[in-house]
Amino acid sequence: MELAWEEVEENEEIKKEFTGYRDGLVRSTPGGWTMLPTTANLVPKISEMEVRPSDVWVVTYPKCGTTWTQEMVWQIVNKVDLEGGKVDLGVRFPFLELDSLIDISWIVPGVGGKLSSLMFNGFVWWSGVRWHSPYSWLGYSTFVDQVEAKERTKRRFIKSHLPMSLLPSNLLDTAKVIYVARNPKDVMVSYYHHHKLIKGHGYVGDLPNFAKRFMDNQIMMGPFFPHIEEGWTFKDHPNFLFIFYEDMKKDLKTVIGKVSKFLDSHITEGQVETLIDHLDIKNFRNNPAVNLEAFKAMGVLEKEGSFIRKGVVGGWKQEFEKFPELEERFNTWMEENMRNSKMEFPDNKKT
Repeated sequence: MELAWEEVEENEEIKKEFTGYRDGLVRSTPGGWTMLPTTANLVPKISEMEVRPSDVWVVTYPKCGTTWTQEMVWQIVNKVDLEGGKVDLGVRFPFLELDSLIDISWIVPGVGGKLSSLMFNGFVWWSGVRWHSPYSWLGYSTFVDQVEAKERTKRRFIKSHLPMSLLPSNLLDTAKVIYVARNPKDVMVSYYHHHKLIKGHGYVGDLPNFAKRFMDNQIMMGPFFPHIEEGWTFKDHPNFLFIFYEDMKKDLKTVIGKVSKFLDSHITEGQVETLIDHLDIKNFRNNPAVNLEAFKAMGVLEKEGSFIRKGVVGGWKQEFEKFPELEERFNTWMEENMRNSKMEFPDNKKT
């Protein structure tokens, strides 16, 4: 599908509010998909990827429980290998768009930035090198290249925040896809803190203004509802599993069973209990393979805050208390977008 990209409206204001959006945002026609120009430039490469039958993809709008789901999926397929799970999740389950979102030498200026950039590039190189493949010794220009170079005898685990329509056209007919959705209020609040934490996003405004940008499709990887609705349309496809973050929080054991059956990877009752404990938010937050604390040492993340936050349902209520008018505006926006939708969020059932 050919896409045309144009700068979003109010781009100069957005660049001031999001200091990491150095070149602002672009939006596609058709689709109205909004992202950084660097990510837009990567879309054709991703959409033309060769999909393999053994692939497992986790696709989400950002902050819908992606990392939690990735770890759950990888552990299920690998029979709850906690020792193997000590390897960084980004190595085990690469994020296709990551290198289009990070420019460490800009985030951390000067000698420190150069050193951090070398550390990050070294991590990327090491995660992709294959000693029996001299071609890999030179490294790869993108995470897409690294994923495509993975040995065909090994199963690939792939994460993307792109909508389904921008991913390879034969994805669902070839591989397994797990799509995760979450209530938009919790998503927005989590994404706000995410933009505050990551220096490469550098949001300097308050929550109400962030919510406005979110609702107006002026945040990268938007718009939210079309992204979710696209996923929902495939919910009955045999190679597609649609799950809600809220259901994972309510009954993780049942969701683990669904994923296990979907991926045809049986695990024992004992392994299920071990996995539930492994994924408990208290343990998950302290797991260095998923919490990105190493990025703080590189200067990529602010020292205050955590990549793995509260992990709760309904956390938005406490945040909205400070801005009573925000909830009314957000409810109106949700009602407008849900009016003709057949999808229902678990904690927002239609009456």
